[in-house]
Amino acid sequence: MSNTKLEGWSELKLLTQEEKKICLELRPKIEKQRNTTFLMYIPVVSRTQTVNGKNYMFKVLVGVEKDDCVCVHAEALPCDGGGVRLVADDYPKNIEDPLLPLEDPKK
Repeated sequence: MSNTKLEGWSELKLLTQEEKKICLELRPKIEKQRNTTFLMYIPVVSRTQTVNGKNYMFKVLVGVEKDDCVCVHAEALPCDGGGVRLVADDYPKNIEDPLLPLEDPKK
């Protein structure tokens, strides 16, 4: 997996317990949005960005094939009461694809 340097984003890293919890909480939202139930849902790596809150990017294994990954972009901002909002997800993704910010479809 590429460790491309992104402006303001951390290096690619293993998830902390807090990040795993956030990522796992997003699973039902992603499955509903994708109208699917993933075979598995294993958070692998993350990047974070501290702004007026925190942005998260996660790469998650959701199956056994090389292209069975989902990239997740979420944010936790004080204006949202500190709750985590799913910004976007991208599926299917290859495990080797770089973890890059996704465009917010609502903007």
